[in-house]
Amino acid sequence: MGATMDVLITGGTGNLARHCLTELCEHGHRVTLFDRYRPEEAARPWSTDVPVVVGDLTSAEDCRRAVETAKAEAIVHLGAVAYPSKSGSARRSAAAAGQHAVATDATFRVNTLGTYFLLDAARQAGTRGGVCFHSLGAAGDQGDPELAHDAADRRAPGAPSDEQL
Repeated sequence: MGATMDVLITGGTGNLARHCLTELCEHGHRVTLFDRYRPEEAARPWSTDVPVVVGDLTSAEDCRRAVETAKAEAIVHLGAVAYPSKSGSARRSAAAAGQHAVATDATFRVNTLGTYFLLDAARQAGTRGGVCFHSLGAAGDQGDPELAHDAADRRAPGAPSDEQL
């Protein structure tokens, strides 16, 4: 087994985080979860013995506290709003799936500002590595012409076109 690390998982109460937690712990890493809710309060409740930092990615202070509490040498950044929160149909679908309600600007705030605050906290703490996951929801709802247009307008220079994907 290689060296063990102190790892912070954002979006720590989500389904993917549970699998990452299991895998990391099986390899001897020390894991801390960071989420707006404790696992027992998640949309799909569960429990764990690892430390949990309750806070919000949209708070620079909460991000700093999470990175510092975890003594994070690496971060697995899963925390995100995985659907376009300004889309009424997406909000209804998320609610039907048991997800917690979010503000209409949450996709931008959490996925963009939250990532910025987390990376800034990691830089300040000297965190060595990280992995960042994003859903297609970060690019907008391709089924909603207004949101698809918004996403296309924000496409990064050099990013592949829809035809290239």
